[in-house]
Amino acid sequence: METQAVYTTSPKMIEVKMSKCSLFLTEEEIVSLLAKNKELWIKGIGRGKAFLRNKAARKREALGFDRWMLYELFKGNRPIDDSTISSLENMDIKELREGVLEWLLAKKRGGYI
Repeated sequence: METQAVYTTSPKMIEVKMSKCSLFLTEEEIVSLLAKNKELWIKGIGRGKAFLRNKAARKREALGFDRWMLYELFKGNRPIDDSTISSLENMDIKELREGVLEWLLAKKRGGYI
């Protein structure tokens, strides 16, 4: 099954591409079908959450190591391994400076732990 595409019609139709055909259903039709099988509904929600978490993690990785990741590293919430060191070497100098300053200011306020 491929990625779903949403078309702007009235009512809004959602395309579900399958190996030999494509289905066009409204959101209400999909909800009514899933309501008949609660286990499938729960499984679908779980997959959706996992997919979105994975997508967000990939986006963060693509952006590289940022100041908040550095801040968490200084706090001890991130492990220091070879990939972390490599990320720091490639980190934007402005992000590096701002991350160090954020951590130092938090430490000065006593709120870094």
